[in-house]
Parts: sequence; C-alpha cells; structure tokens
Amino acid sequence: MSTAGAAPLAIDVRGLVKSYGELAVLRGVDLRVARGTIVALLGSNGAGKTTLVRILATLLRADAGTASVAGHDVVARPDLVRSAISLAGQVAAVDEVLTGRENLVLVAQLRHLADPASVATDLLERYSLTDAADRPAGTYSGGMRCRLDLAMSLVGEPPVILLDEPTTGLDTQARHEVWRGVRALADAGTSVPLTTQYLEEAEQLASRIAILHDGVVIADGTFAELRALLPRVEVTSVERQPSLEEVFLALIGSGGARWRAGHSLRRDAAMSAQGGHVVAATVDAVAVADTVVLTRRSLRHVTRSPDTIITTAVLPIAFLLLFVFVFGGAIDLGPGGGPYVDYLLPGILVITIAQSVSYASYRLFQDLQGGIVERLQSMPIARSSVLAAHVVTSLAATLVSLVLVVALALAIGFRTGAGVPAWLAVAGLLVLLTLSLTWLAILAGVSARSVDGASAFAYPLILLPFLSSAFVPTASMPAPVRWFADHQPVTSIVDTVRALFAQEPVGSEIWVAVAWCVGLLVLFWALAVRVYRRRLA
Repeated sequence: MSTAGAAPLAIDVRGLVKSYGELAVLRGVDLRVARGTIVALLGSNGAGKTTLVRILATLLRADAGTASVAGHDVVARPDLVRSAISLAGQVAAVDEVLTGRENLVLVAQLRHLADPASVATDLLERYSLTDAADRPAGTYSGGMRCRLDLAMSLVGEPPVILLDEPTTGLDTQARHEVWRGVRALADAGTSVPLTTQYLEEAEQLASRIAILHDGVVIADGTFAELRALLPRVEVTSVERQPSLEEVFLALIGSGGARWRAGHSLRRDAAMSAQGGHVVAATVDAVAVADTVVLTRRSLRHVTRSPDTIITTAVLPIAFLLLFVFVFGGAIDLGPGGGPYVDYLLPGILVITIAQSVSYASYRLFQDLQGGIVERLQSMPIARSSVLAAHVVTSLAATLVSLVLVVALALAIGFRTGAGVPAWLAVAGLLVLLTLSLTWLAILAGVSARSVDGASAFAYPLILLPFLSSAFVPTASMPAPVRWFADHQPVTSIVDTVRALFAQEPVGSEIWVAVAWCVGLLVLFWALAVRVYRRRLA
C-alpha cells in the first residue's frame, strides 16, 4: 500500500486500547491522518468508531496507547487539542431554542473570537442559511440542521473536524447537502476524520478509507488500494472491479481472515508530523467568561418560554390561596399565632424553590441528550462552566418566582415589620437553599435516563414541607411524625424565616438552618460533579 512519506499529520494514533469492564472495544488501534484530507473510518455497529472519536476529542481516556491531534497529545495537552478540533456527533448538536445566528455567535463567543457577529454572518452565507438565520433552529429541516451543525464546527477555523456519522437518519437530499459541506471543508484545507456506516459516503468523500474491525484497523488505504486486495472477476470476458461493499464484507467477514493472512493491509506507519501549529484563541478561556456566555444562553431559554416561570409559581400560589382561604380558618396556631398567611408564607417559599429547581434538571437532561454538552466539552472552554451556567440560571429563575409569590402574599394580607438586615438574612438563607437543591437537580439531570426521571425528584421535595412546621405547628402531630418534623431541614429553615419576618429572636435555629443548607450543598455538589464526569466518560 502507498504511504504518505513525511506528510504532516493531523492525527497520529498508536496502539490505542480501551475497554469497558470485560468488553474490549479498542485492541491496539493505529491510524494516521494527513493534514487536509478526508479519511473515512468504516466499521460495523460496536466496532469502536465512536469510542475512538471521543478519545480524540478528549471526552474519553484510553487505557493504553497514544493519540495526538495537530501535534498535541490528547492526555498531556487536552486544552490545546480542544483548541485545534471541532466535533460534530451523530446528532446535530444545535440549540433548538436559539436562532441559527445565535447558535453560531454562541460558539464564536466560547472560542473567544474578536467579532462573533461577523463570523456568524459569514458562515450563514457560506452554508446558504441566511434566509433562515433569525428563525429558531428547532424549525429547521434535517438538512438545514446538519448544515448549521457543520457551520458551528467551522467557527474559529479549527484545523481538524471530527465527524461521527453525521448523516445517520437523513434522507438522500439532506445527506448530499452534508456531503457538499464536508467537501468544502477539505477544499479549505481542513482535516476531516469521518466515521460512517454508509459505504457510498466513504467512496464519495474520502481520499483514504480505514476499516475498523474487532478493535483494530485491519485495512487502511485508498479505495483503489483496498479494491486491489480482492481478485478481479471476469464476467463474459469483461473484467469487473469489486465494489467497496464487497471489499468491506470480505475483510470483516468469515473470508476476511484469508485476505488478512495473505496481504499487508495496514498503511505504513512512516507518516510523521512536521511543522505547523494550531491556531488557538487569543484570549485564555476563563471560567467566569464562559459561564456568563452559557448563562445568557440558558436565560434565553427561560425568557422565550415565560410559561416556565409561570408554571413554577402556579403550584405554590395554589397552595397559598388554598390554605389561606380554605383551610386557614380551621388551623389553630395557638395563643398569639397571628394571621395564618404570616405563618404559612415561609413554607410556601420552600415549595416554590423545590418546584423551580426541577427545570434545571430538565434543561440539563435535554442538553445531554441533544449532544450539546458533548459539543461544549470538546471545545476550549472551562470544564466547570457548563454546570455552573445551569446553576446560575436556576438561581435567577427561582428568585423571580419567589418575588411573584411574596408579591401575592402581600396582596392577600401578609405583613412584616422586618428591617433590611432581616430581609437580607431571609434572602441569604433562601439563596443557600436554592443552590443546594439546584445541585440536587443537577444530580438528577445527569443521572436520569428519561425526561420524566429528570424532573421526578422534585415530587418528594414538594411533599417534604407537609411533614414539617410549614403548615401547622409540629406540636399537633403524632409523636413519630413530630420527631421527624423537628429533625428535618425544612422545619429549621421555615422556623428561621418565620422568626426573621416576625422580628423574633432566632437563637441557634438560624445556624442549624445554615448548616443544613451548606451540608446539603456540599454533598449534592460533590455527587453531581462525580456522576457528571462519569457519564461523560
């Protein structure tokens, strides 16, 4: 087979090994991709194509072997690798709430480019999306979504673009639209490793084809070189060349062992990387800047779906009205109990928080399922910014819901003489509670396997205040229930907020409430981060 001599390498993989428990997926993969070429990686389902791509994108760590992208080792310098690559996965990872233009601007901002708006305008023109630029990406056809996905991959002109089965599930017209985009990338000098199950796609696009089977690359060369491995067939004195499908099936099928035993199928490993450099962002990615950009994106989701905040506030408002006007007259608060709305409001605020944070779980789950998180984590951004943006957005949305509930309470008779320090103490305690429950929501979002599972965790949280002092004094409860109510966090938090509103001494109760909030915050944060990292791996 031909070799590339001293051609500079975009990707250099040597002896890559990866297993999941007892299942060996990669068993010593060797692969070289020269710069400015399209290389198709063929293989059956489960052959390890996506695993290899995720290792190259720094989303997964190999058990053994080495891999470098644009001259940078994926383990030693993952930050430089992320600056040099862009990933387009099996699902078009576009934000359906944002417009096409906003999707491109978002990626340009995260790559810290000087003029994101101009970059977006240029790419919209290049990929024939100008007319649909200001429409939500959720209204795009399959082909348009894939073109937008490719355009997002080209932001910042990374020298390597990893395409993992980009045309899966597309119709013929949409597939050809993607093909045109991929050819344009290669014509511009971009290196494009492409995994695919469509043999026609590999034949049409790739200058080289590598076949991955049983965890190793068993053949690597041009289509003509692979075809030469099979004997020519003469039909009525006319020589017929084998098709790529016949080559592929022969190499991986039962007859493949005969060919592998008699031929050298692996491309010469003499290709070596020389010269060149990665064009990285001129401004270092910092966690605060990336979090701000991603928080703006999440807040657009909230502002473009105001029913989110309304829905969040509906349940606590319903409880507030129901208990004040229906049940309130039947509840005995004892001597000097005061208006029931004053007693009730702290518990309603806790329910508001529990209801509101469930949307953080839902939004994160959608990002994970839609490939958004994987795309973001393959970019040169602060790794913590993805989760941090969801937390900040949840906090902002929850505060709006809390303000709505307090405003209604004031309208139906809630009164307090609390001064500014007391209000600040209440706000601080509620913020701590919101942060702790938001990290619980993040944990639920990264652990869930369905949309229903992502938000179901909120139901016990909403019910917990009913087993506390939120609605009635705990002294009226049966002994076992009373013991539980007196020793769970909601009672401490509700009693502290109630005392602050009533200008009564809070004693040590405020420190118990703070300890509960801080302890839960640390616990849920640690668990959420651990599960998040494990899921991405």
